[in-house]
Amino acid sequence: MLIVAINQDQYFPSDLDAVPMRGMIKNSKLVRYDSDFGHLGTGEISKIEDELREFLSQNG
Repeated sequence: MLIVAINQDQYFPSDLDAVPMRGMIKNSKLVRYDSDFGHLGTGEISKIEDELREFLSQNG
């Protein structure tokens, strides 16, 4: 499982949400990125394009 988090997410802070989730889901991978848009930063998913491609090629 790939867990994607935005460091500036004001609704789901990665240190309180994604990081603990990573510890609870065996064999998961966490990718975090920065966005000035906080929770709405999903529109900038292209920032982790390389990580997404790598994950999909290994698990797709």
